[in-house]
Amino acid sequence: MDRSNTLSGRWRLVVELVGVFAVYVAAGKLGLAFAVVNPSASAVWAPTGIAIGALLTLGMRVWPAILLGAFVVNVSTAGSPIVCLDIAIGNTLEALLGAYLVQRLAGGRRAFASPNRVFRFALGAVLVAPMVSATIGVTSLALGGSAEWSNFGTIWFTWWLGDAAGALLVTPVLVLWNGPRLSMTRRQAIEAAGVTLAVVAGGLAVFVGLHPLDGKGYPIELLAMPLLVWTAVRFGPRATASANALLAAIAVLGTVQGSGPFGSFLPSESLPLLQTFIGVAALTSLVLAAAVRRQQRAEETTRATEEQLRLIEERRQAEAALRDAQAIAHLGSWSWDIEADVVAWSAEMYRVYGVEPGQFDATYESFLEHVHPNDRDGVSHTIGASFSSREPFDFVHRIVRPDGSERTLHARGAVVIGPDGAPVRMVGTGHDITELVQAAEERAALSREQTARAQAEAAVRERDTFLSVVAHELRTPLTGLRLASQMLERDVASAVEPSPLLVRRVERVNDAVEKLVQLVGRLLDVSRVEAGRLAIQPVPSEVTGFVADVVERYRPQAGSTPVELHTNGPVQATLDPMRVEQVLVNLLNNALRFSPAGEPVVIDVAQPSPEGVRIAVSDRGPGVAAEHRDRIFERFYQVDSSTRGTGLGLGLYISREIARLHSGQLWVESAALGGARFVLELPATRPPADLLDEELGPAS
Repeated sequence: MDRSNTLSGRWRLVVELVGVFAVYVAAGKLGLAFAVVNPSASAVWAPTGIAIGALLTLGMRVWPAILLGAFVVNVSTAGSPIVCLDIAIGNTLEALLGAYLVQRLAGGRRAFASPNRVFRFALGAVLVAPMVSATIGVTSLALGGSAEWSNFGTIWFTWWLGDAAGALLVTPVLVLWNGPRLSMTRRQAIEAAGVTLAVVAGGLAVFVGLHPLDGKGYPIELLAMPLLVWTAVRFGPRATASANALLAAIAVLGTVQGSGPFGSFLPSESLPLLQTFIGVAALTSLVLAAAVRRQQRAEETTRATEEQLRLIEERRQAEAALRDAQAIAHLGSWSWDIEADVVAWSAEMYRVYGVEPGQFDATYESFLEHVHPNDRDGVSHTIGASFSSREPFDFVHRIVRPDGSERTLHARGAVVIGPDGAPVRMVGTGHDITELVQAAEERAALSREQTARAQAEAAVRERDTFLSVVAHELRTPLTGLRLASQMLERDVASAVEPSPLLVRRVERVNDAVEKLVQLVGRLLDVSRVEAGRLAIQPVPSEVTGFVADVVERYRPQAGSTPVELHTNGPVQATLDPMRVEQVLVNLLNNALRFSPAGEPVVIDVAQPSPEGVRIAVSDRGPGVAAEHRDRIFERFYQVDSSTRGTGLGLGLYISREIARLHSGQLWVESAALGGARFVLELPATRPPADLLDEELGPAS
């Protein structure tokens, strides 16, 4: 048996080594086909992700396959065998270091279970580990005469970027799909197929140029982000990693053919620009997927806890009855004349057994007939052992009454020794502890439920903390990215004759950064709402003028869609201008998104009563079905695309919470001329003091 297991393990290792070697070589050959700056340096290098993923899933023992595969790939390309061996050693060290850092920093195969772990994975496997391979590889090429020292920086950056992109795109797919079997309902399977088709169609349209806007300088690459966000929110990290890899493959195919938003650049620039965009999109979507999945688990725990709390309350009501049952538990006595085989019971014992004196033969065998069949052998063994050892006995057993009911008894007894030293009698007691046992079981169940409740409450607190940390972790890199994009914009503006294409690219980058900043801002607001820390600072305001100013600032974004403002004169209210503007902008965005071309968006400001002010935003789009009107204000709720389109659902959720903090409300109804009408109602007087200028405590 041991020898068979050893041979099986060896053959499995051989198969794993051969498989990793074959896949690495095939991916390496494909990657070097995209090498532009140097035959050994490519901006598309999936083998790094394959190597790190293999070490994480199969173990560190497969490193020889990586070393041999890297050598075979490079020796058939360019350079001397010594240089190729150096490059292979660098690739192997890169994979080993990347896998080690992922295990130490991000939890190994659980690296994509939370946003914090995803960032740590990116630090170790994507940022640090590829530096090893790039440094060793480019230095070996330069020393061997296969690269010029003057091109060291360009080749190093291309090498590092290709390895980093491979780790970010391929490793998550290998690690996540090496987990539990995926199970989906029929509806989920249909939606998953739809997402896959959407990613393929969107990738072909954006990066292969299957649309009329290709080559005109529009930021069409941003159209890929909603597809990744949809996948992250609905299907979690595993599907998100797959969507990232699929989209990257399509994007590379289109870019090398000169299509898509990056195809117009030089070959040495197009792939690095594409990989940078794909890398940012992949990291953002993986972080979002981990955040959503962890929050969903916390909500599931909360719902289960609510059901347990209901059961706990029912059990509390039964405790008094259990204590009463304990008080009526009976204690009887008995004796057994061993020589005559006569058993004598007290009146209480007859009541415990539920029999009348005439129904009991007063023998040991008759007693055993009342013992539960499953406990009969144990009772006989215990009594026989006490008879032999002359020691007292103490045990619990069950009996069966004539009516079929079962009771639990605690029996105690001792052997009475005669003058000749032989046992002559056994005496003892029988205590009916049925209710006591049931009460103990109930208390144990109650204790387990209370423990589960405490664990669920801790999970909710952990969720609140986690949301805050996620928002902070997302905002930190975006702050640096935003500053860099602004500096780049100033540099381009200060150039003597900046390229129009370069100007459009910079504007596109700034637009993408701003959209990401808005997404992070919404996540921050959601974390504050969930933690009960979203605050407002109301001030007396003239609502009509305030809304007019917001509309005027927003008109450039409306484009050709008319925005009409209807008022009946000045209206006074106490509100937080920044937060109310946030609500108005969100409602305007929704209205413009679904309004037919040329149809106006109408804003009505009125004061229907001295106590309240109403701001209504109407459009003539498809409207909101009655069954969706309450749920569209929930987090991440999505209405069918045939009615209102898709989205994260965070904007309306946050807007409703802002209205509640003002002691107001936000709802949706059918517009008079068709479409949807969102109504924001605010009190004209100042909200309660406990909502102003302070953070609210968590809801009870």
